[in-house]
Formats: sequence, structure tokens, C-alpha cells
Amino acid sequence: MRYLVIVILISLNCLQLRAQGDVYWMHGFQGEEPGRWELYENRFQQERNLRSLTPDFGRRQADMNNGIANAAAVVENQVINNNNSVLIGHSMGGLVAREMDRRNNRNFGGIITVGTPNHGARVANSLRANTVIPALEIGLQELTRGPANTIIANAVSGFSTGLKATDLIDQLWVNFGRNLVINQLPDANSPTIEDLSAGSIFLNRLNNTAPRVPVLNIILEENDKQALRMAAAAQNAPEEQALHSFDDGAIISTVSTMTSVYKAMKIYHLGMRFTAPVLWGMHQRKANNWQAGETYLKSTFFSDYDEIIGAQRFEWRTLTRQVLQCSQPIGGGGSGGGTGGGTGGDGTGGGTGGGGPIPIDPGFHGLELMALPIPSEPCLIGANGDDCFNDENCQWVTETYRARVRISEGSDGLIPLSSQRMDNMPNINVYDANGVNHLEVGNHPRMTEILNQIFDRRNEVFFRE
Repeated sequence: MRYLVIVILISLNCLQLRAQGDVYWMHGFQGEEPGRWELYENRFQQERNLRSLTPDFGRRQADMNNGIANAAAVVENQVINNNNSVLIGHSMGGLVAREMDRRNNRNFGGIITVGTPNHGARVANSLRANTVIPALEIGLQELTRGPANTIIANAVSGFSTGLKATDLIDQLWVNFGRNLVINQLPDANSPTIEDLSAGSIFLNRLNNTAPRVPVLNIILEENDKQALRMAAAAQNAPEEQALHSFDDGAIISTVSTMTSVYKAMKIYHLGMRFTAPVLWGMHQRKANNWQAGETYLKSTFFSDYDEIIGAQRFEWRTLTRQVLQCSQPIGGGGSGGGTGGGTGGDGTGGGTGGGGPIPIDPGFHGLELMALPIPSEPCLIGANGDDCFNDENCQWVTETYRARVRISEGSDGLIPLSSQRMDNMPNINVYDANGVNHLEVGNHPRMTEILNQIFDRRNEVFFRE
């Protein structure tokens, strides 16, 4: 009888878990279970009495590289039909979950995308265009120019040869140079990389399909020096540390020290020009070489990095401006037309219009669009000689035009903010994970806070009574 009671209790517990639903933690590209979710998977299992599962689509390269739809089919075989279950997908894992929803072969209750490239991972475009390796090579050249061309030892122990600079650039580019480029370049044109690329056929189809289940977007945004914090997380996996103990600033301090060394060596050689004028040219060249490394560490590296991941880019946009149209155009001069136009009182026409900030799309933090200058319409005068503003023959009209705009936005160190948010997503369904880089999702106080908010039934999108 006692054993029968135990069996009944176990059965009731299983039924309760099934009624609550399971939580499926889905890893990203090149991951494997449990991947970045190791700490949270165990935490949910133990503290919330929820069955946590980690479907795997990365252990076999064929499953990973044959496209996101193929990965979704692999995961479907590991998911049990349950309308109360939730799929939590990191990065590409979020796209796999959305594709499962589109395919409609399994029942589940909702999806949470975390740092997911819903509008594409532009780093995939860079890999396919082979722009990553040239950036690596240029960076290495800039960092080794100084150390490789001087015999003067400096105050920093061990920093007198180009080897140290090679180690430094390996740290800077570790998440690209080792984790992506070396491992994935042979597969740069694989179906999965193609699917992940911005503007891909797969993403266009997915984004033109309305989800069947509720979806939440967790938008990751690293606050500063995204590239260096990503590199630190790539070297030392956050999910393998104690909860909330990971420090992603290690490489920042290293780069700061190295920058000081390059600057000190530049100043040294600039000073040596005056002590040995006959060697002026040699010391100037050496100073220039060290200056190249300093500039790279201060700015060029970050600019190159942001261009590769698409946080800085150019895009064509359809914009509008206000211009004056006059029915009896006579002569030139007057005020410049269009936003940003100047005054051209000398009769040569108005200034350049269309420049200046463009209002950002709602919900995109840190997104700045700057339209490149475009020619303005000259402000024409009427037959009576009055200026346009008072001439009855002139009127302000809205004109649509195409402009190439420079976009600079925040990111999580890999995926720009605008790519992480799905179209037409209401603000109530979006969580901002500030300070979390792409590789910190499995161990960060802000991520823990957001997940607690959702699973403490404070979000009615999933947990309706």
C-alpha cells in the first residue's frame, strides 16, 4: 500500500508539471546543450519546480549548417506537445523557435527571443563577403608596426617584440578570429549562414508570417566597449562561473595598459628627434609606427568591429521634407528649402537641405540616423518681387525622396538593437536587458531579473488566468 501511495504521488507531481508546462532552453549558432543556459536551466529545475529541457541542434554539424528550417525540424522531435510550454531561444535559437511556430508541427504556449537577430545577423553578411579576415590582417599590421621596428625596450615587462601585439589582437578579435572565422569560414556560404544574413529569403518569409503564439523580445544592449566585453566573455564563458560573478572588463584593462605603452613609445621617439637630429627621420618614422597602434586601439578597432557586426552602416531610406513650390518661378535667392537649408540672400540659391538628425523609430534605443546632405530646392520669388513666404503663388508641400543615411546604433556586441526587435512588437512584450552582452545571457543580474518578472506571472502575455 505504501508503494502504491508513492507511485500515486509521483504521478500527481508529473501531472502538475505537465499542466504547468515545460521550459525549453534553446542555444544559439555553434552552441550545444545546455550551452549558455546551463545556470538558468538548473535554477528553474530546482527552484521553480518546472521541468527544464535543452533541445540540441548543434552536436551534429549537419544539423547546424543545413539551414534554420532544418534545425527547427531537429528540435521538433525533442519537444512534447503542451500548450503551456515556453521556448526560450538565445540568438539563432530564437529564430529556430519562431520557425517551429511557423511550421506548426508542435503545440507550445509562447516564445521568448533573447538577443535574436530577428532582422538578420550582419556579421553573417560580413563573413560571406569575406571582410572579416582583411580587418584582422590590417589590425595586426597596425599593432605590430611599432614593436617590430624598434629595439628600445620599454617600461612594460615583456612588451618589446611583436609577439605581444599578436597576443593582444587575438584577444580583441577572439570571438571573430577563433570562434567564427577559423571555425566557420569553410561554411561561410552554408545554408545556415545564408539564413542568418540580413535580407535573406528565410528571414523575409519568417517576418512576413504572423506568430501563432505570444512572443516576447528580450533586447540585449552592452553599454560600452561592446567588442572588448564580448571578447572577455568569449575567452571565459560566463555560464561556467558562479551566478552573477562574471566580470567582463578584463580585456578593457589590458587594452588600456597597451594603449598607454604605445603612447609612451610614441612620445619617447618624438623626444629622441631632438637629442639626435641626425636620426630625426628614423625616430619620426618610429613615432608614426607607434602612433598607428595607439590610434587603432583607441578608435579604429571599435569602428571596424561595429562595421562588421552592422552597428555602423549605410542604408537607403525613403524620407520626406517640406519644400516651397511656386507657380511663377522668377530668379533665385531667398531662403534655402528643405530641413537644414540655409539662407541664400546673394541670389545664388539656398543652402544644402535634408541634413541633421532623423527621428528614431519608437522602441529603438541608441539608434541615430544621419541623412547625408542633399541639394535643396531654391526658394523662388513671385512676380511682384515679394519673398516666397508672402507670395500667394507659393506654398509649402511635402516631398518624398530617397537618401543614403548613415546609421550608428547600439548592440549587444554582436547583434544591433534594431535587428533584435520584431516588427509590430508592442512595448509590453519587449524587455531591455541593459548591460548584457551577447554571451552573458546565461549569467547576468539583469537577465535573472527579467526572467523572474516573466515567470513570477507578472507578464500576462503568457500567463493568463
